[in-house]
Amino acid sequence: MTDIDANRCRQRALALAKRADDAENYATMIVYDGLSREWLRLAAILEAEAENIDAVDLHVSARLRAFRTEAGLDFSQLGARSGVAMQEIELYESGAVAVPAAVIWRLAQSLKRPVTAFYPGAVGG
Repeated sequence: MTDIDANRCRQRALALAKRADDAENYATMIVYDGLSREWLRLAAILEAEAENIDAVDLHVSARLRAFRTEAGLDFSQLGARSGVAMQEIELYESGAVAVPAAVIWRLAQSLKRPVTAFYPGAVGG
């Protein structure tokens, strides 16, 4: 079995993003885009493990993505609501950058979630 590393995950994500761009219909584009994002998420997890990034930071990133998608918002819509740049939200969701406490608070307010819902073991998240 081949070892999967972050670089291979990112390569796979780029290939899937290209397929999303080339898709002939919206449904196909959404599927490939979602797969691409999942490979990017896996790459971030692998990089975090290699760099010993705190598991709580990864959990917060995953919760942010889940809450945003449940709300039916894209990065720019959440950015407009929260005052956080969409590029920053993308970095936070990918796990590439830990979400500062003040930003978690602003995002929680925008997503109508308690701040505690972002953390492991949270009830009502």
